[in-house]
Amino acid sequence: MASSYAANNQDKIDGLILLGAYIYGDFPPVKALTIYGTLNANLEENINYTDNIVFIEGGNHAQFGNYGQQKGDPPATISSEEQQDIAVQAILDFIKERSEKSE
Repeated sequence: MASSYAANNQDKIDGLILLGAYIYGDFPPVKALTIYGTLNANLEENINYTDNIVFIEGGNHAQFGNYGQQKGDPPATISSEEQQDIAVQAILDFIKERSEKSE
């Protein structure tokens, strides 16, 4: 939903951050950050771009939040805390890089 909104409102959106999700719609990948776990079931087949992708080895979809196991999602091989720490650092790096480019 966020990706679709961003694609339809590019004049209002500076960037897009996706956790366990992919760009849907016509939003430029260079302005988006896609973070997903290598155990995030079936996500990779929907990604047809290469810009700003962070793979978290051993991470899954459910561990981006705290809502429990997701149907079809294999169990993660890293802790929720480790996955979330990696994701937070990737987000901070992305925001810093985008802000430096706009200066």
